[in-house]
Amino acid sequence: MDNPWCLLPEARPFVLQADAAVVSAFNQKYAGTPYELHTELPPEPFSGRLDAPVVLLNLNPGYSEDDAAIMLGNAKFQQAMKNTRGFSVQDYPFYHLNPCFKQGNKGYDYWVDKFRKLFEIDFDLKKCANSFLLLQAYPYKSKEFKKMPLLPSFDFTRRILLAAMNRRALVVQLRSKKIWEEAIPGLATYPRRIECRNPRRPTLSPGNLGSEGWRILLSALDAG
Repeated sequence: MDNPWCLLPEARPFVLQADAAVVSAFNQKYAGTPYELHTELPPEPFSGRLDAPVVLLNLNPGYSEDDAAIMLGNAKFQQAMKNTRGFSVQDYPFYHLNPCFKQGNKGYDYWVDKFRKLFEIDFDLKKCANSFLLLQAYPYKSKEFKKMPLLPSFDFTRRILLAAMNRRALVVQLRSKKIWEEAIPGLATYPRRIECRNPRRPTLSPGNLGSEGWRILLSALDAG
């Protein structure tokens, strides 16, 4: 698969050429609102290993005013994002779980909270960073989400997910079930998908996945 994210500009605005017209029109309408897409920061279309045993389906990466410090001011973090966009081999392909990037990284705090129950049963940061592939329906960061058409770059995300389903990866629906089902043929009936009971707080836990969903997740990770 040709990966369009290898062509992401290395200076702001960080927008793929294919997405530029849609992103520009959206931001003209919502400039200065919580819905504005923060193209001064690199988008995060996915994170993790391409062949990970578990695929997480999310909505969009959130925005914090603190993001620029690490995303633009930390050269190693920038390289980790670039490596992930190109699916280069690295110790922590799910880069927000890299303990080297704990300081000043809201993404670290967010995802450690989501994986906390796994850490309690001896899955460490590195194991989780190599066991999950996170896909975002919308890759550009915003403080709040406003429904918009899926961007042209989503075609690559679609192909990643279809390939994962073809290899029988476990799919965990974190957020936006309807958006994903409308975008991906066969997802609604895919037998290896589990869902969060509370998509507003999509933690991976027995309570949120249910006892059977939790068992299925652990089985997929063990087989990983």
